[in-house]
Amino acid sequence: VQGKLRAKLEVSPDVSEADLEAMAMADPAVHRALQGKTVRTVIVRAPKVVNIVVG
Repeated sequence: VQGKLRAKLEVSPDVSEADLEAMAMADPAVHRALQGKTVRTVIVRAPKVVNIVVG
């Protein structure tokens, strides 16, 4: 979230971008970091990175 590491997930190398985004959004640490904020953009580069931009 905002370029800071909030969570690490173990995923298979062939995970889809949609599944990876859903797993990241469901993580409790990410959920805490997003409370009270509006998600503007989600950048997914499966299987390595999910960056959530809030505003």
